[in-house]
Amino acid sequence: MKLLLTIAGFDPTSGAGVSSDCLTAYSLGVYPMAVTSAITVQNHSGVFTCEDLPEDLVFEQLDKLLDDYHFEGIKIGMLGKTLSLTRLAEKLEPLNIPIIWDPVLFATDGYPLTEYTMNQSSSDPWSDLLSITSLLTPNQPEYLRLKDRLDHIPYLLKGGHDSNPDYAIDVYYPQGNVSPHESLQFYKKKRMKAPYSHGTGCTLSTAITAYLIQGEPMTLAIKKAKDYLFKGLVDSVRFEKGHGAIRK
Repeated sequence: MKLLLTIAGFDPTSGAGVSSDCLTAYSLGVYPMAVTSAITVQNHSGVFTCEDLPEDLVFEQLDKLLDDYHFEGIKIGMLGKTLSLTRLAEKLEPLNIPIIWDPVLFATDGYPLTEYTMNQSSSDPWSDLLSITSLLTPNQPEYLRLKDRLDHIPYLLKGGHDSNPDYAIDVYYPQGNVSPHESLQFYKKKRMKAPYSHGTGCTLSTAITAYLIQGEPMTLAIKKAKDYLFKGLVDSVRFEKGHGAIRK
């Protein structure tokens, strides 16, 4: 069974973060392993606090897994506020495998989860990790924060936050901001009222990674991942007290 590595924070509800990534990966036929970067305190109401794990502990998790296992793809999610992206890039670059990065800057309720401004060895802490990223998957607010860094960086701009009342349209820029118009790929889905949508970005990016691991080209991996997410939103898991989650 092929292996997927997720590097992200821990959400105790399993709606997002490493536990959600593991559920998604396994349901799609790849075996997940995880490096946890931070611990959140949250429930159905939102995120109450977030504590980054010590950087050396994060990299010790990563080193021990890389010592023993061969991964076919990596999904990166929330990395916290102080983790060195340069150091992470140096660890991952030699692997030469697909790396999908969902740049989780804020929780759905607006709680800040990532701000790379401290303890960085590079003047632009994003550049080293972006340079080895196969696909970045920002939503609209994340894109506005990162757009000046996305020349030649492939990215999927998610349309969930745009103003179209009828459709959510994701746009794949295979060469980043310099991509000519004719090479863009559009993924259109009818907008729906999903009662449980926490973790859509985590689910989508992990599903893309899983399909790439199984040999799909990027454009088809994105399409299949969007179909998988849409199905999980429609046929969601229901809990007591009106709570629920995306079905993985």
